[in-house]
Amino acid sequence: MGIGHAMSLKWIIEGRAYTGGFCTAQGLMRQLGNTYVALSTIVIAVQTFAAVWWLQYLNRTISVIVNCVTFIFMLLWVGIGFGIHTNPPKEYYAVPTPFWCWIGEDFLGERLGGEYIWYWIALFGSILLYIPLFLLAFGHIRTGTEWYRPRAEISPYPHMARNDGTDQNVAIALHRNRRLWSTILYPIIYCILVLPLSVVRWMHFVDTSFTNAAATLAVVSVFGLSGVLNAMLYAFTRTRFFQPVGEREPRAAVIAMAPLER
Repeated sequence: MGIGHAMSLKWIIEGRAYTGGFCTAQGLMRQLGNTYVALSTIVIAVQTFAAVWWLQYLNRTISVIVNCVTFIFMLLWVGIGFGIHTNPPKEYYAVPTPFWCWIGEDFLGERLGGEYIWYWIALFGSILLYIPLFLLAFGHIRTGTEWYRPRAEISPYPHMARNDGTDQNVAIALHRNRRLWSTILYPIIYCILVLPLSVVRWMHFVDTSFTNAAATLAVVSVFGLSGVLNAMLYAFTRTRFFQPVGEREPRAAVIAMAPLER
């Protein structure tokens, strides 16, 4: 995704975008990178919800299978689309749109099915999945044995976590809560970054004459920062990986099993 955005420097230097091999390469990289980020965000959201709500954790084998299926889907969709519709010098699948190269407006179905629909699923799916987790964290949802009820309880703050007051248990509570909220922050940041882009690009879909350069470049620049923000978030929330082994925080589960009182 980062490479696809960085390739726009060529158009900035030359003052215009035009079809050709470089344009096709940028369209391919943008679709492959942007869509894979959206698909990964969906998988993370579903896995996080299942882990927190029902205490269902994916094992390594299932995780590898899910990642392989996602990656193969992207390779086939992008490869087949570009392979079928790119016939230079008369027909190009990736064309200027208008500030960078992406799928041409003659392929609206491929635009939606190959990229934007996954943006919106990741955006609204994350909102629907994470709202219950917030309500659970603040005690507005009770645990229970029914299939739709959560099996675990979580605490957003250390003083709300169950412990006996010892330094060890307080440290475990801190570590558990930090891991929970840092996991939730990744899809939240994605939602904040992709929403402005979706709004501006949808305005362009509805009215092809809409070419507000300032608005378009602003939202694309913000969206392009997702990798930087994720890296910063990782360093900030996973501090134990940057500490000497002897100084790392105690290991603890992200959530704790709630006692079911009936």
